[in-house]
Parts: sequence; C-alpha cells; structure tokens
Amino acid sequence: GQIEHFASLAPDALRSFEQARELAERAGDLRLQALAWAWIASLHGNAARYEALVDALNRALQLAAPDDHGSHARALLALADAEMAAGWNERAALHYQQVHRHATTEGDLAMIAMLTYNRAAHQAHALALADAFGQADTGAAWRVLIEAESSQRLDQGIGNNALSALTPLIRARLCTVLQRWDEAIELFDAFMDQGQREGLSHGYAHLQVTRAWCLWQVGRVVAAADGLAQAQHGVDAQRDADDR
Repeated sequence: GQIEHFASLAPDALRSFEQARELAERAGDLRLQALAWAWIASLHGNAARYEALVDALNRALQLAAPDDHGSHARALLALADAEMAAGWNERAALHYQQVHRHATTEGDLAMIAMLTYNRAAHQAHALALADAFGQADTGAAWRVLIEAESSQRLDQGIGNNALSALTPLIRARLCTVLQRWDEAIELFDAFMDQGQREGLSHGYAHLQVTRAWCLWQVGRVVAAADGLAQAQHGVDAQRDADDR
C-alpha cells in the first residue's frame, strides 16, 4: 500500500491497506490494525471522503496504544489535514505539533518531512484561493515558500525521492501569489506532467489555469488561451470544490 501510494498516490493503495487491516484483524495484531486504519483515514482524506475519514480515524485512535507513535502520527496527520481543509487552522496547528512529537519520539524523519509538506501544501492552497479573490497575503506566501523549500531539502537529505514533483508545484503556486511569473511558469513547465503521473491528475486543470494566468501576465496571450482551453476540459474532475 505504501509503495502504491508513494509511487503515484494510487487509489488502489486503499485496497492494499484494507487487505492489511483484514489480515491484522485475523492475526489479532492491534498495532497493525491501528496503523492500517490510520493509513485508510489518510487516503480517505486525500480523496475528500470525509465521513469515511472520520470513521477510520476513530478506529485508528481507539486501537492505537499510547506508545504506538507511528499510528498516532499517521492518524493525527490525517486529522490535521482535514482541519486545514475545513479552515480550522488553529486546531490543525495543535495536531501538527502532536504529529511532530510522535514522529520525533519514533525517530521518523520521513513523517516529519511529510508533515512539513502537507502543512505547506494546505497553506499554499489557501493563499492561492485568497489570491484569486484579490486578497493575496504576500508575507504569508514568503513564509510558506521557505517552509516548502525546507521540506524539499529534508526529503533530499534523507534520500526520499518519492512524489518529487509535488513540492516544486507548491512553489509554483506560491510564486504566482508573489507575482514571480517567470519563475512560476518555469516550475509549471518542468513539473506539471510529472505531477500528473505522480497522482495529481485530479488537480491538473487547476495547475493549467494557474499557469495560463502567469502566461497572460507576461504577455504570452496565445499560450495562455491554449492552456485555459485545455483546463476547461478537466474542471469537473477537480476533487476540491475550491479548485472548481
């Protein structure tokens, strides 16, 4: 399940985690059950299936022993991400801190890197949405850009090359908010297709229209119109209501 997820955010990973959960139940392995439920919660959150997320989270946290830091970290990360999506940023910040504490206790640098990425991704999303309504917070965008770059350096430092297009695409969105048009276009051009292969196909139209906006700003009108036309075909596939 983890291989499928980190290769391309594959929806089939859910089936693998469900199989792991069923086998753990047959074996009476509570620790593995908790971890599987935590992963299932995370995947439901990624797919915006929030009722299923709540059910899986409850099961994970009920089964996880106090010293099961891996399950707690994974489950609380899913919870914090959902709270960010709901706009409950202060509550999310508290749970991100708990994730960090569990991951640090476990010595899990990969989880810390994932925490840093997820938090930056949600913040970038909120900033880009505000920017679409002319309410850009450039100071916050600079801070999140630094956090995204830190996440990328941490991944590189621990040899984590999975889903390597995701952070550069966050940077591209933040560069758009900061009106660094050429830099944003360069990042979109370098990583959009790779991002689609790595599981961002559901958000591809949003990336295309953001790139088109940048192209318009630098006077590349024909390319902007072409990108916008391509983006319109994928609007209904957008998983997130804000993106649509």
